[in-house]
Order: sequence, then C-alpha cells, then structure tokens
Amino acid sequence: MDAPAGLTKIEREAFSEVARIAEITGSDFWNAASWTSGSRSVRLRHVAVELVRGRVFGLHTQIDGLLASCLYLRLTQKRAASPAHKILYGHILEEMPLLRKRDAVAALEALPKPILGKIGAINDLRNRLVHLTTSPYNAAPQHRNATIRKEKLLYQGKDVFTAAGLEKFQDDAREVVLGLVAVLKPREAA
Repeated sequence: MDAPAGLTKIEREAFSEVARIAEITGSDFWNAASWTSGSRSVRLRHVAVELVRGRVFGLHTQIDGLLASCLYLRLTQKRAASPAHKILYGHILEEMPLLRKRDAVAALEALPKPILGKIGAINDLRNRLVHLTTSPYNAAPQHRNATIRKEKLLYQGKDVFTAAGLEKFQDDAREVVLGLVAVLKPREAA
C-alpha cells in the first residue's frame, strides 16, 4: 500500500512499516477484495476483533500503570530509586491485580464512584476478551459455538465490536485516565 501524499520521508517509512505489519498479521482490510470470497466476512470480523483487543488491552495497561503510580507516590510521598522503592514497584505493584490496585487507591484517595465502576467494567471487558476465542479449532469443546463469528461482546450494553460500543469504551477509559492523572498531578507538584 502506498503512503498518502504529503508525508515526510520518515512518515512514509513509518506508514510503510505499519502497512507491512498489517499485511503480515492479516489485518490489511483494505485488501479484502483480493481475499478468498468465502472467507472475507470472517477475516474482516477477525480484523475488527484484533483492533478492539489491541485498544482494550492498551488502555487497560495504561490504567493499571496509572493506578500503580498513584499507589507508589502515595506510599512513598516522593520519587526515589532506593532498593526498597524498586521492590515496592517491581515486585509488589507490578504483580498486584488491577482491581486490588483500584481498591487500594480508593482507600487512600477520594475517587468518584463512577470512576471506580468504570475501572471494574474495563477490567471485566479485558478479561472477557482474553478468553474469547477467534477460531473454533482452538476453543474448548464447550465454547466452540461462542467464537467471534457468532458472539456479541457487550460493554455497558453495547457490542464492543461496533463503532458505538468501542466509542463508549474509549469514552469511559478516557474519563478514568483523566481522573487518575488528576490524582497524580498534586502529588507530582509536591
């Protein structure tokens, strides 16, 4: 796929690399007309699932990191690189599940209930995506009928594999991220 006009040399190289990665992973939906006609709808659904998974996993990871930062700064009251701080961050906070981090931050900071609920909903969606199979061949027998070709995955009442569902998820994730950043800002200024 050719890079659009108006990009710099570095941007064209980056565009070409992303396009090649998309082709390697089968996510090059712009080439759907060249795919075998019987598999197009399944492959397009697979591309949508992979794009949604990437977005959900990325934002879940960002929220997890922000929660860890909130706890670290609250517990240490400063930024430091002592061995004890490295143990706290590297061995305790990095291994603590997201919901436990959320609960610990909520115990130490005044987080609005809607943000707490949204963190839980985002974590639940991430967990359901981890276990959603993309092929009937790699699913346990009892789950073979719940592959991505048939299943809707709801987030706050909307199918996350639709634009409306993904927008709802992103709006909630953005609200959570901004809420956690607001908790961090006063700490960083001190």
